[in-house]
Amino acid sequence: MVRSRNACVALTMLWGALLVAACVPVAPVVRDGAGNSLPLLNEAIHSVNEVARSGVFDDPIDSTPAPDGSIIYFTATSPSGEGVFSVPSTGGEPAILHAGAPMLAARGIAVSGDGQTLFVADPNARRVWMLPAGGGMPQPVPGTDDIAAVGVEIRPAPTGDELYVTGERDGLPGVWRVVSGEEPAPAYVGAPLVAPMGVAIAGDGTLYVVDHDGFAPGRAAVMRIAEGVATPIAKNFRAGHQAGAALTIDDALLVVSALDIDREQAQVLLINLDTLDRGVVTKVVAANPGSGGVHRAHEMNRFSWADYRGPGRGGSSQQPGHVYVVDP
Repeated sequence: MVRSRNACVALTMLWGALLVAACVPVAPVVRDGAGNSLPLLNEAIHSVNEVARSGVFDDPIDSTPAPDGSIIYFTATSPSGEGVFSVPSTGGEPAILHAGAPMLAARGIAVSGDGQTLFVADPNARRVWMLPAGGGMPQPVPGTDDIAAVGVEIRPAPTGDELYVTGERDGLPGVWRVVSGEEPAPAYVGAPLVAPMGVAIAGDGTLYVVDHDGFAPGRAAVMRIAEGVATPIAKNFRAGHQAGAALTIDDALLVVSALDIDREQAQVLLINLDTLDRGVVTKVVAANPGSGGVHRAHEMNRFSWADYRGPGRGGSSQQPGHVYVVDP
């Protein structure tokens, strides 16, 4: 995956109507935490479709598509406890893959490169679990013991998938790289990270981490981590309660789950990684009062998103939790 040298052309190909500084301007209509105006880019998204809502589950937390985009896997609460669910990307009745013990707090979710295994971050159990994509009893991922894991993502590799885990270990926030049979290696640990959650991995190994409190309590930052250096590329915005991040398939654009700075309304922050220009999408998602994790299918530009509202903010008959598929 190689980033395009021409940001305008790449983004137009990927997102259709995504308008950045080099393209046709759009009147700014939303603000970041510093009061700066950002363009509204709703025409950048072809479709945002609900594929599941509260029923056998409540309050979806994070979601990820299968590698080919055909199935959406997500974490959520349920009467049996927090767990893992699946639904076809065309919608339908969600299936319970596992709920309850030994999971204590299912948060971030990722799927292996071959689509056969799911990985679930559990900060209360202080580990990452793995289970078959078709459902089954979770097992601890070796090497993740004592990581209060919040976010997970897989980087498929010919020599074996690499699992990246965000959270806290030994009192320090960080990101760890886990490869089967090896001890976890710190990709980055300590300041300026505060509360790292969502992580996306570029083809060259660069990490993009959404830090929920990285600018100030309740105000987020996006960190670019490369060659052992963490650099903020966006800051002073409200991240989702399960802050998520995903890259377009050519690494040109970063997608971040966020909240309106003034209201309890979900939005998606788009960051052009060549120019660091930012814009916001509110299409459909603004009807939700919460914002959860977001991931991209390994093989295509299909994203899934959940409207997690945070602990104690579960759905109701008036405002059920939703899981969405987003196609640019």
